[in-house]
Amino acid sequence: MPRHGRLSKGCQICRKRKIKCDQARPSCSQCRRSGWKCPQYDLVDRMFQREDVGKTVQSTDEFDRPRPRSTSGSAPNAIIAANETQHCLSRGLPKEVIPSINDLAINFFLSTHVFHDTDGALRGYYEYLPVLRDQTKSHNPLSESLNAVALAAYAYTFRQPDLLVAAKRYYSYVLRHISAALLSPIDAIRDTMIASILLLSTYETLCMEDMSWLSHCIAHIKGAMLVTNIRPHHIMTTRHGLQLFLHMYRCLIMNCLLRSTRVPVELINLRSCASNNLDTNDPAWKLLDICVKVAQFRADVKECIIREDKRIVNKALEIDRGLAALADGMPPRWEFQIIPVKQNSKFACEPHCHVYSDLWMAAIWNNIRTCRLLLYREVCAQFKDRPIYEKATNDFIHQHANHILEHMASEICATVPQYCGQLPEVIAELKKDERNGAFNSSYMANIAVSGSVPTTAGVYFLFWPLYNAGQATKSDIQKKWIIDRSRHLGRTTGIQQALVLADVLERGEELPF
Repeated sequence: MPRHGRLSKGCQICRKRKIKCDQARPSCSQCRRSGWKCPQYDLVDRMFQREDVGKTVQSTDEFDRPRPRSTSGSAPNAIIAANETQHCLSRGLPKEVIPSINDLAINFFLSTHVFHDTDGALRGYYEYLPVLRDQTKSHNPLSESLNAVALAAYAYTFRQPDLLVAAKRYYSYVLRHISAALLSPIDAIRDTMIASILLLSTYETLCMEDMSWLSHCIAHIKGAMLVTNIRPHHIMTTRHGLQLFLHMYRCLIMNCLLRSTRVPVELINLRSCASNNLDTNDPAWKLLDICVKVAQFRADVKECIIREDKRIVNKALEIDRGLAALADGMPPRWEFQIIPVKQNSKFACEPHCHVYSDLWMAAIWNNIRTCRLLLYREVCAQFKDRPIYEKATNDFIHQHANHILEHMASEICATVPQYCGQLPEVIAELKKDERNGAFNSSYMANIAVSGSVPTTAGVYFLFWPLYNAGQATKSDIQKKWIIDRSRHLGRTTGIQQALVLADVLERGEELPF
């Protein structure tokens, strides 16, 4: 029978994701960017409804079907039929041993999107989740936040748009639940509350549609800091509490760096509390000290507290000396290997690539490079109008700054093959290259990444360094390669922020702050 009312002309996936579809052919841009297979436009079929004998009239579009409403006092129902794979696995098994789609998604998220607390190191990226999850019951902010982010990760990785609908419902529910819990002096200060808020930030990163979503990520992280500040000494007394702090602290520091804003005084105070319980000789911890200085410097320049060109350049070079000293003084286990790459390799942009024993170490090295990029971009900006020093000194500093920018961008690009899991292919290319007859077989022995940092979890720490490398490079070829790799990582990991940043780079835009 005919269907009444206005119909959306977008494709089915865009309708399910509740986003605008540009109806491009043969595939809409939203599906093409995210790597989905666009189902095209079924407007004619949807103009009619199906009426089954003895049943209520329902739309042929699954998204339009009536769904049970969740009550304000209980978690929303996932209302998801298991996918075809789950049906195959579940045939012949008792119902009680068949995992739900939520369990499958959570297990997938915990195994691929978070660090594993296996080697004793305190890094601070969700290693604490299994402990906190075991300490809590269902239908609390942590379990529902985990459902939201896990379903989103699962949906983007395995192209299941229905799961995004359920993930968004969990997300909306958690926001209401957290708002109510913050009114309780007991619930507000629980570690699970802080973890729940941080998970919401990751949800925004996973599902990001444009740069405006970044403000939501930042708001969640700031909220976690405010909750932590209520009882700073308590959170520093346990291992998972310290991991929580480090997670929040690094996220806020990176936000301050990118936005050229000052590090909140509350965060500095929390850092003082944490330093008594952490290894202050850890290169990752030392880097955070310098990151604070870089953020303060960029805020001073942005707010015109430092105005003179020479003062800006001198301050930037002073901070950079600390970064260079940190890089030169890395412990032996933090050193990386440089291996050659076949000319015109499809896996690498540089004539070499890096091999790290742990992607966490790669992340710290890339953060050092990112800080140096930010400093030297500021230095180069001061030379645009007029000379600052006498000619010889002026030329030397300007050339040195351009060299550092080029070198740091190339070094960040050299880390990408390991993040993409393509080091074996790089080695295979090298072995087949007749021009490299003296191939060193020991390269293969060094391609071992620590199991405590899954590749996808490590990728979260690559996007911003790669974006800054794309902003700094003067090579169109290198920039195009960075955009291509960002999109590749976004499609293979399902983290939509990579696709958004690639679009910003391609359009030649600056960040909206």
